[in-house]
Amino acid sequence: MSIIPKERSESMRFKKLAKRLASAVIAFSMLGGSMASATTLSDISGHWAKQNIEWMVEKSFVTGYKDGTFKPNNSITRSEFAAILVRSGTFDRNSYRGTFSDIKDGEWHSVFIQTAYDKGWIKGSDGKFRPNDKISRAEMAAIMGRIVKSRSQDPANGRHMIANVFADRWSMPNWSKDDMAYTLENGIMKGGTGNRFLPNDSSTRAEAATVIYNTLKFFGSV
Repeated sequence: MSIIPKERSESMRFKKLAKRLASAVIAFSMLGGSMASATTLSDISGHWAKQNIEWMVEKSFVTGYKDGTFKPNNSITRSEFAAILVRSGTFDRNSYRGTFSDIKDGEWHSVFIQTAYDKGWIKGSDGKFRPNDKISRAEMAAIMGRIVKSRSQDPANGRHMIANVFADRWSMPNWSKDDMAYTLENGIMKGGTGNRFLPNDSSTRAEAATVIYNTLKFFGSV
């Protein structure tokens, strides 16, 4: 059995702490990188999600950018969305356990992704999470459906919308439909122009803020 000298042990602890702090800074910048308050955001006036964005920013669940903008129509990645989800909750964050082969311990998103995975909210394929891929509307809808499922009634109307209502229902991924039905049933997400859901389009920062706001409202946290 080897004994690590005290000096080396202290150094290792300091390096781990520094690594965590660096990861936190990176995570903060990835999610917006600024402490701009909702009242200073210059590009959400008249935006359909203005109220939801302001509420989420005031709660520090998501942030604006250093230039005072929110960039509501910018796309959002799978890792960024997982981070906002976890930041919006009040539960402990789990240490990363090497769940996905494309995520390393100490990366800014590792703790958020591990926590969301342990909650059963997110999944990966082929042992990978693909953290930097843009999250699609179908992926977002499926994630939110898994979250609200425990308190939802049977999503009969949601299933009807998927099967019969949306004009682009044929493009909805089969794997997402069961969970998506709960999201639609409870009004967490809706369709858009032309009665289309656009399941394969990338989700935006405004949409992400809105679906999480709607979910918190569903649970009585708003």
